[in-house]
Amino acid sequence: MTRNPPPLAPTGTGHPAYSQSLPCTERSVGIARLSVAATLRAWGLEDLVDDARLIASELATNAIRHATRCIPDPEQRGCFRLKVERPSDHLVRISTFDRSRTVPRVIQTSETAESGRGMAVVAALSCRWGVVTRPWGKGVWAECDTTPTTAASHPRTPYPPTRLEKP
Repeated sequence: MTRNPPPLAPTGTGHPAYSQSLPCTERSVGIARLSVAATLRAWGLEDLVDDARLIASELATNAIRHATRCIPDPEQRGCFRLKVERPSDHLVRISTFDRSRTVPRVIQTSETAESGRGMAVVAALSCRWGVVTRPWGKGVWAECDTTPTTAASHPRTPYPPTRLEKP
């Protein structure tokens, strides 16, 4: 007599996460936005999609821009890594990892400047953000609160420290 195997039971292997390597090309910014939106929708976090897409767009753009400065030849630039994770029930963390050691920061720009606002946008939309430096490059992350009441009742700090190590 053959025994049927027991039904599979879900087991915890850590917090939910999605990760993807993307080429350092402008096209990857759109892919990063779509990937983040799809991940949040799969997790039932539709309310965060708009802010998270914009955060992903800015982080991906920075990763690509810094790779472009370090390695001008598009064939040699390689990839950056996009990661979306839920370190807790009340947080979503969006991260990019690239080979550049240039640390992004919030800067004051003129009204007519065509660039330079990316990290100010990330700071405004996230509850906190930071940079993790590594020997091979860096990771830049931003966290969003998934609790609607908390997000509405606690205003965001506009310019948190840029060299905050990942918690």
